[in-house]
Amino acid sequence: MNSNGLKCVEIDVTPVLAGTGAYSSGNQVGGIHTLTHACIEENRIGQLQSLTVIDIDNQKAALTMLFFNQVPSVTSVDQGAFAITAAALKSQCIGMQLITAASYTTVASKAVTTLVLTNYFLQSLTSTQGNLYAAVVTTGTPTYTTTSSLVFKYVFAQHY
Repeated sequence: MNSNGLKCVEIDVTPVLAGTGAYSSGNQVGGIHTLTHACIEENRIGQLQSLTVIDIDNQKAALTMLFFNQVPSVTSVDQGAFAITAAALKSQCIGMQLITAASYTTVASKAVTTLVLTNYFLQSLTSTQGNLYAAVVTTGTPTYTTTSSLVFKYVFAQHY
């Protein structure tokens, strides 16, 4: 924690992917990301500072990141059409972020993008741990060749 009462937490998630075949636009990519202790426990508020996506297969797929204040009631799975009821979306979704195909840069035959965000505060409903949750939906048609082709790095600032 610095002298301004600010602590940063990095949470890395490597979702398990099918590793075969192309995704269709609207498909869920991997499972639900559990962002453990993303929010400070006392007030359950965290500020998403940045989001980095590392794409080992250099697919540069456009993605929609959906953030939830509790485990979302989705009925979809990896490489299936993203499915959540309107009621669950209204009561559980607390934000979204788009990642465009053009935002990626190729580095050593892999793709990387980082979004730096300001004033992106999220509040958890998890009573003691301050967890948040994220789901990833593609609007492209990427083909990921391994079960660990994507890595997501979330950086949260916690204000004390």
